[in-house]
Amino acid sequence: MESLLIALIVATLIIALIFSRLAPALLFTVAMAACVLVGTINMQTVMAKATNEGLVTLLLLLMVSVGLERLPWLLAISSRAVKGSLPRTLLSLLRSRCCPVLMYTHAARLRLGPRVSPEF
Repeated sequence: MESLLIALIVATLIIALIFSRLAPALLFTVAMAACVLVGTINMQTVMAKATNEGLVTLLLLLMVSVGLERLPWLLAISSRAVKGSLPRTLLSLLRSRCCPVLMYTHAARLRLGPRVSPEF
């Protein structure tokens, strides 16, 4: 039964490649998805053979960043933090509690003074 399903998917793929105007990458992706849905190929094999781990990580990070962009509270914080010019925005960030990392870095620079390279 499994070999019959694979033969049907491959035959459909070949017919679609010959007679359709769809992009071959899309057709191969649909065929691969059909094989995964039928159960002839497991998802670990697809992820190991067909994708680059770095690319998958990049796509996941992009999806998370798009999701974070649309959060209303993050939009409110960013619109409150950015005011006018760049120096004014940086100054307001240093004074506010919006960005404690910048405050800590600024305070550390004030305490330590300018960086001096160690002499060996």
